[in-house]
Order: sequence, then C-alpha cells, then structure tokens
Amino acid sequence: MNRSNERIMSFILFLLLLFLFFALFVVTSVLRLFGSIFRFGRNHRRDQVNQPTDADRAHQKVFSKDEGEYVDFEEIEEKEKEHPS
Repeated sequence: MNRSNERIMSFILFLLLLFLFFALFVVTSVLRLFGSIFRFGRNHRRDQVNQPTDADRAHQKVFSKDEGEYVDFEEIEEKEKEHPS
C-alpha cells in the first residue's frame, strides 16, 4: 500500500470508531430513558425504600419511648458573686 491509501484507511477506521462510540452513547441514553420511565434496572428498589434491610437494622439505634421528649424546666436565677478586680 502506498502512503495515501494508508491515510484513507486510517481515516475510515477513525470514522468507524467514532460512529460506534456515538451509537453506543445513543443506545445507552435511550435505555436509560426507558428505564426511568418504566422503572426497570437499578431503580426497581424505589418501591422498597420504607422496608429496612438486615444491614440497615444492624446499624439502627434503639431509643426508649421517653428519650428525646421535651421536658418542662424552671430557670433559676443565681446571684452574681462579686469578683475582685
């Protein structure tokens, strides 16, 4: 092959790879769009958000019923002590 044929073949290979990359991008974008519309793939667990898994239960803290409730308090006025200057 001469030099000009090699350049033409390299350019055709470059265009083919560019087209394949673009086609792959379009296909994944369309699949992602359909996946978000019809909820298949990674997003199928969205319905199960309120159901904790075993791993979530292992990390949950246990609180008693009265913990964290507001309580009434009285403010105590204290006499200021004189500080020597």
